[in-house]
Order: sequence, then structure tokens, then C-alpha cells
Amino acid sequence: MATDRVIDRLSTWDDDLRKPFGRFHFVRQAAQAAIDAFESGKKAVVLEGAPLTGKTNALKSFSVLTDVLEPKFAMLFVKASMAHSSLFERLADVLTSELGWEIEGKDARTWLRRFASKAEGPTLVVAVDGVAKGSLVAKELETFAESGFGDRLKFLVTTESADDVLMSGRDVSALAEAAVSFRMSPLTDDEFHQSRASLGKDGVGFDRGAELSRVHRLPWILRAELAQIPRNIPYGREIRLPASIGVELVWYARERLKGLAYIQRPLREIARALVNGATKKSEALVLGQIGGFAVPIDDLDSNGRAAMGTLVADGWAREYRHAGGEDVVMPTVPELFMAELCDVVSRELEARIDDPAAAARWLSDTCAGLFLGDVIGAQAIIDCGLRLGSFPQLLIVKLLEDRPEVRTMGAALIAMTLRDGSLMHLKIGEDGSITPSDRSGNAIGRTIPPTPGEGPGQTYGALTSWSILAHLTRRPMASGPELSDRVDLALIMELGTCPFPLLHVSNEPMGVMVHDLGDHGETLAREHALADPVTMSMRHLFAREWEQMDDFISAMLAEDSLVLMVRVHNALHALEDSSNIELSGWASGRLSSTVLPEIERLMEMPAHSAGGAVEEE
Repeated sequence: MATDRVIDRLSTWDDDLRKPFGRFHFVRQAAQAAIDAFESGKKAVVLEGAPLTGKTNALKSFSVLTDVLEPKFAMLFVKASMAHSSLFERLADVLTSELGWEIEGKDARTWLRRFASKAEGPTLVVAVDGVAKGSLVAKELETFAESGFGDRLKFLVTTESADDVLMSGRDVSALAEAAVSFRMSPLTDDEFHQSRASLGKDGVGFDRGAELSRVHRLPWILRAELAQIPRNIPYGREIRLPASIGVELVWYARERLKGLAYIQRPLREIARALVNGATKKSEALVLGQIGGFAVPIDDLDSNGRAAMGTLVADGWAREYRHAGGEDVVMPTVPELFMAELCDVVSRELEARIDDPAAAARWLSDTCAGLFLGDVIGAQAIIDCGLRLGSFPQLLIVKLLEDRPEVRTMGAALIAMTLRDGSLMHLKIGEDGSITPSDRSGNAIGRTIPPTPGEGPGQTYGALTSWSILAHLTRRPMASGPELSDRVDLALIMELGTCPFPLLHVSNEPMGVMVHDLGDHGETLAREHALADPVTMSMRHLFAREWEQMDDFISAMLAEDSLVLMVRVHNALHALEDSSNIELSGWASGRLSSTVLPEIERLMEMPAHSAGGAVEEE
């Protein structure tokens, strides 16, 4: 079919970044929702969402799902961004290719109407990807709907906002009367678990704890990670993706950028605007920038606007009206933008390095407001050190002094982003009660009283500095030739004493198993342990240098830290099923002979009572 050829043309097996479909495909729930809507009588379905939420891939999912329903549905796939003149001219091109004789736009329109009036046969679904507000394609859809179309014709449309195609000025359009819309978002828990099952059949898995990372729910992150997977995985072997995203993503992106030199400078100009932007931001954009790369266009200088023009024209960026009302530019291949952003942050850091305390404050404050800011900060330190030719040791000391802390929550009004991009405000009372509110703190829902006996709620603060250092330890670092000169080992030992996990949880409420260690703190349970970047760094270190690690483990034992020992335990346990028999044997031996006895000793110390695994929301 024509759709199959279009999808094949838009697919890549060697990770061509210009094409929307990668080697692996995950079926999106929105595709099944569209099928259900069509079967219930709807004539049009609109999939809306911000750039990079997977709208185009949902169209491929629709094609995959309807293949098993033949002859119930037939699908024609059209890229609206390619239809510069007319949707029907683009359809005519598709039909000309399929039928083998020349068809004009007016003939395609007539053919559609005749097909729609047929009494029998499959339903034709015209999938139109990327309809922009006010475009000729949007107007043609409205005109077609106004004159009516029969039961055998449906439209499946993707756009950034459903109102762009369902509203005609201030009025509801004719298309809206027969349409329903669904908002695309990052992968749900069900979609993520289904993607894991699908990848498992191809020999690709995730480290335990990946389900706790909201970052893994972003389609572009999954594609960037999977692009690093070899084409042919030996039978019976499994390649595992890390539970937490690290600096490896930046290294991979920089390799890809070597072949795309002409976009490096434009991406860097946009990155500078993100780091140095001075315009006041809405709370929606402040929260949105923690979950993705969105640069206010008002922050762009003349060079930045020229760069934006280049990137948008070539498809490397999109202009978008953010939920907060700001016009922003968003990179369409974010990992490449992230690689340039790391360079910008590192150069700003280098300019401040003579005052380590001020440099550390600037880095922590800047990265706290960036998506994957801890990874960006870690790579910025690496880049800065490489240019200086020396390790910025005083900067590390100042970052270490900015220790994470447990904070008691008092009265507050907090905002959070929901999966659909909207904001929710919660008013926290002095007694720990929670009330849904508007942005001014006025109650709009029922107050949830505090649980008797639990006291005020707690939250974790000042995480950024230590999170940056945790990701920094993914790379070996040394100030001299001896093991005692290893900076990464010293950092792991110190960071491993953090009394709570340094992780971001899923974007939906979910149970997280932790070990409550009483006065010591808490750590992730073994099932989720590698989501903690400190534990992940330990696992990488032990796997890479296990033959030289006995003295280091002995040094950690001397710290008398239960949370440190539990992290060591979880890192070693993750290596017990290694395909390297010597490595797995070493890990098991250290667990049984050293680590587990030490954990038992520390837990029996009367000054530090401990409990079992508990479930937290």
C-alpha cells in the first residue's frame, strides 16, 4: 500500500536523525483510542500535543494496529508539512504513485467523496501529520467537512493544539462537530511496560529501576538510547539500558554532531539564550523547562534569531506556543542540542572558575532549572577540566559542601505539571493538610487532612550539587597515578553516604520500594536500586575495575555508614548475574564475606534502629 511505502521512506535502520521512525517502534495508546472513536461513529480524530510527544509515531501505531483489522480500515498517510500547496494535491501525488497514472488535486477530492459514499468496503482513513493553524491544509479540511463526507471516510490529524483545526476563528468549526481529540504525552506506565516487553524480544532490556525515571518515558530519549544498540545482538545475549540517564548520552550525541557541522553553531546560539535568558517566565514555562528544552524566543538576540531561522527551515527546531503563553523554540533532536548546551555551560563555568564558591553556586542554580541539569552540569565540569588541563578540585569541594537536606514542609502553595501539560496548584497547610487550589491559593477542591500521628510532611532539598557530582563519577578521574589519587572513588564514597536516594521519580504517582534504615536514612530497595545514580556509578566502577576494588571496598567499610553499605550491596548484587563468570563470582564473594556481615553489624548498633521495606507514594 501507499502508506506502507511512505512509512518505509520515513523510517531509518541506521538512525538517520532526519527521519521520524527509528529501528524500534512502540505502539501508543492514542492509536487504539482513535480506532475506538472511529468505530463509535466519529469521523475525525485529532491527536494534539507539544513537539516530541510522539504524535507522528502514533500514526504509525494506527497503521500497525489496523493491519490486523483488514479489510476494515485502509490508511493514506500524508505529511502536511510537505503539502505546501494543497492537501488534495499531496493526496493526488500519493494516488498517482499507487495507481500508476496521473491524478490531479481536483480528481483526488472527487475520488475521496465518491469513496466516502460507498455502501460497502473498508473505511478509508486519511492520516494528515503536522497540520498548522491557519495553513491551507487546515482550511481544506474545514471546507471538506462543511460540505459533508460519508461514513467510509475518516480523518486522523496530528497538530500541536486541537483548536488549530477544530476552531474557525471564535467559532467551532464544522470538523469539530464530528471529531474527538486526544492529547499526546510521555509514555504512560502501561506503554513503558509494553515497550520493555517488546524490546526484550529483540535482546534489549533495562537495568532495574528504569521504571522510576520519568526521562525514560520521553520518546526521543528512548530513541537516542536505542540508537546506540548494535544491529545484531547475539542470540541469548541481552544489552541493558541504564536505569538513569548519564553523560554517555552527551558523548553519543557529540559523535553524531561530527557529521552535522552546519547545525552546531546555530544550536549553540540557541543554547546561549537558554542559559543567559533574562525575560520573566511563567510558572508553566519554569516547570516546563525542567522537563524539556524550550527556549523563549524573546530571549534570542539577532544571532539567535538567525540561528532559529536556519534550524526551523531545515527541520531541526520548531516554533511553539507554550502553555504558559510564551513563544518558544524547541529542538527536534534534543540530544544534539544538549551536547551544545553542555559546551555553553562549561564555558560560562570556566569564566567563573577563579572564584570556586561563586562558580559552584552558579552551576548549581543554573542546572537546577534545566532539563537533565545534573547530567549537563557533570559534563560541563568534564569539558571545563579538559580545556584547563587540570581538574577543578576546589569547585568539587564547594559542590560537596552544598549537602542535600531533609526539609520539613510548612504552609506553602506549590505548582506541578500534569501529564497533559496543565498546571495543578496545591495549598499545604501548617498541619500538613492538602487542598487543591487556584494559582492564588483559593480552594477549588476538598481538603485532604493529614494522617493522624504522622506530623508535618517532609521534602528533600539542595539536591542539584550532589546529583551533578553523582553523574560526574560515571567517568574515571584521578589527580595522580595511584588508586588513592582517584577523585571518582573519593566522590563515590562521600556521595554514597547521602541518607536518601538522589533520583527523580516517575511522572505519575507510583509505589516506590525503599528500605527504611531508621536514623541512618533510607535507600532504594534492591528491585529499583540502580535508579540511584550513585549506585549506578558503583556498579559501573565494579564491573570495569573489579580486580582492583578490594581495597576500595575495605575503605568504604571503614566509614561505618549503613546507607553506603546498602548501596555497595545493591551494586554488587546487580553484578551477580553478569555473563562474566569471574566478575559474578567476585561480586558474590564480596557480598557474602564482607558486605552482608557489615550491614548486619551496623543494623544491630543500638544507636541506629532500622526497619524493613516500606512502600511510599
